[in-house]
Amino acid sequence: MTVEQLLNELTHLSSPGPSFKPHKHLALLTVVKLVRAGGIQTPRIPFDGNFRATFSALLKQCGSNIDRDRPHAPFFHLSSHSFWHLVPQQGQGAALNAATTVGSAGALQRLVSCAELEQSVFDLL
Repeated sequence: MTVEQLLNELTHLSSPGPSFKPHKHLALLTVVKLVRAGGIQTPRIPFDGNFRATFSALLKQCGSNIDRDRPHAPFFHLSSHSFWHLVPQQGQGAALNAATTVGSAGALQRLVSCAELEQSVFDLL
């Protein structure tokens, strides 16, 4: 994926205007911060305490009072973009493919082992 392709996808993370939600943007910023801090060293992104805490801190800093602190939702829904792929837990591939959303962090962790960034996107980070 080229920088131009990535930038094009980033412009479509959320609808602009009054219904704008920052969650996908903040999930990606979470990854950037964790990569730069050395907490993530491969394209595999765990949904762990570091991810959740970093996301929550960014949401508190950049979100509004109506934005809910639910990092599992953007972690799951980023899979609608070509650079973010969810890796199913052992035996959960069919269930993950059938899922259209997750209602909790526990539901995400039952289905998903980690997310995996396209190597070219990880290399950009």
